[in-house]
Amino acid sequence: MAGLPPACINLVKANEFWFRYMTPETEKICLPKQVKKHDGYGDDSKLWSNSIKSNFNRVQADTLKRMKNIAYNKMYSLLQDPGFLALLRAKEMNQNAVLKYVGESITAVEAYYMHAESWKAVSFPFGQSHSL
Repeated sequence: MAGLPPACINLVKANEFWFRYMTPETEKICLPKQVKKHDGYGDDSKLWSNSIKSNFNRVQADTLKRMKNIAYNKMYSLLQDPGFLALLRAKEMNQNAVLKYVGESITAVEAYYMHAESWKAVSFPFGQSHSL
């Protein structure tokens, strides 16, 4: 059996980007067209299902690896930032304030890098032509 069709791979990437987990319902959406016409009960549906899960896990692992890389670099730079250090040293440290400070320090380029695999599933011309 060949690999998943590109449309199915893009659905897997989009699912990982939006939901971060694969439900049986979203798994059925990602199945190739020829499997769906048998209502997911064909002999090969288990093989396709395993392929979908494998692709999902790969995309998720790549995303988490990139997030970890950004987190290491971000924490190194934030530990040089006097404003961040003041938040950490406060008598009653506000965890939400610390998280907000870290979140606001993430740039658009870093966010794009973290989700680079998922962005490959996005059709920017389609979104622009439909005012999304």
